[in-house]
Amino acid sequence: MTLPASCTVPGMAIDLGDAATWTGVLLSVGFSSAALVVSIHSLRHARRSADAAERQAIAAEKALPPPPPAVAWQIVHVGRSRFAMYNTGTEPATGVEIDTERATNVVLEHDGKARVSPGAALTFLIAVTMGNPAPQELWVTWDGQPEPVAVPVPPWRL
Repeated sequence: MTLPASCTVPGMAIDLGDAATWTGVLLSVGFSSAALVVSIHSLRHARRSADAAERQAIAAEKALPPPPPAVAWQIVHVGRSRFAMYNTGTEPATGVEIDTERATNVVLEHDGKARVSPGAALTFLIAVTMGNPAPQELWVTWDGQPEPVAVPVPPWRL
């Protein structure tokens, strides 16, 4: 049995070819709408993932220790009145001077401005008298650091 190309309903004519076309159009619109909803959902999820990755990268960057300074100082008591000021930085320091006007009882073991490589030390003496106690800090300058920097002197006894 074959269906006729068109059926006649009293007061209305239906063409079966049109029904299949409209069904295809409606299905296409439905699938396209569903694909749009899935795409929007995926876009939102991708944005959240990107934001989370950015927050994680910022947190990881903050957790990293700061890089060591190019020039840094640490004074160590070597024995009796002798001290060593080590360059604990990563670069050599040139033109190093200890301000002996602020610490008058410091006796330097070098003349003029010194060069101190990383890990190396500049040695000096601190002459302590009853009227001139040991300083608690020394003020140091070097090339590239014209403003004096306070370096703590460790506590010690003769």
